[in-house]
Amino acid sequence: MMEMSVTMLFAHKNLKLEIEKTAEVRVYGKGLEVARTFSYSYAVSDQIGCLFRYCSPHASHNKYHHQHVYDLVTRKQTNPPVRIDADEFPHIDEVIEEVLKQQ
Repeated sequence: MMEMSVTMLFAHKNLKLEIEKTAEVRVYGKGLEVARTFSYSYAVSDQIGCLFRYCSPHASHNKYHHQHVYDLVTRKQTNPPVRIDADEFPHIDEVIEEVLKQQ
């Protein structure tokens, strides 16, 4: 078993998507590899600050999948993080679609 961490940055017009993921990779016989993400953060921002961020559960707080939402003017977090069911958290392609809708 291996652990793999990746940080990727994508830019589209004035928006930036920062993806941080940590996955566990298991190698089975005949070269079959299976990866399971156990930690992630998808943060979307512009030149002013953060617009929204999705996070995996944390050990010490927000022990569930959640979304942080920020005020478009002040860029302060608007409310406590919004809880997301474990089977409903967005995959990267869905976050990218959400970023494109911001344009």
